[in-house]
Amino acid sequence: MKVFLTTVTIIVLSHASAWAQVDIRPSPDSTHYFYEPHPLQTGENIFNLGISIDILPEAIVEQEVPAPVVDFQYKHGLSPAFSLYSDLSTNYFTNVLEAGVQWNTGDNGLSFAIGSGLNGFAGSYSLGGEFDNTTAAALAYVPIIEIGHRFEKVSLSLHLAADYIIYAQTRISSLYDNGLQHRVNDIWATLTFEQPFYGNTRVSTGISVTYSRTPYQIWMLFDSFDEYVIIPEFFFSFQL
Repeated sequence: MKVFLTTVTIIVLSHASAWAQVDIRPSPDSTHYFYEPHPLQTGENIFNLGISIDILPEAIVEQEVPAPVVDFQYKHGLSPAFSLYSDLSTNYFTNVLEAGVQWNTGDNGLSFAIGSGLNGFAGSYSLGGEFDNTTAAALAYVPIIEIGHRFEKVSLSLHLAADYIIYAQTRISSLYDNGLQHRVNDIWATLTFEQPFYGNTRVSTGISVTYSRTPYQIWMLFDSFDEYVIIPEFFFSFQL
């Protein structure tokens, strides 16, 4: 919890100066961000590269442990009303690929989006001996709701989502478990600040909080912890 509060304080303070210099009246602007649900132009592409750090709870790993992941994100404007999004997160042992379509509406001030997609998970590692060939795989349906507000070139967005597990299996050698199938496993909210940083560089920083029974970040523990926990995540990315 100390790690969570310290990181939140740093993020808020880092944005204080930017917000103080911004006129809160929205104005027309062609600047678009990945997390902001503002409609894109037809054929417009947004590429993001970043890193996210999840804080694993003491209830599962005995002490708070940071788990870093590299994120590659893509968004494509199919039309002013619809956009395609995808997100690949990996740290080699854990890999998550999400893709879907969302409907966007709004103006240069307030924007809104609803959508849905599929989330695929795959993990693998080997320690040898009785724990050789440890693997996990899952497929989930993910509905989303997003709302954003633009303060000139600074954007504040809220992303709400949940996943319903269609298929899941964790296997250690000859042992396996399919207990997560056919139920909601995660509900999460993400608050994101996006703004120009230097020249044409645009950055995104934010906080995500997940309410989960079996967080994908700890799949390799072959977890039998049958209780929902809260997983905070902090992330930073920039547009390519």
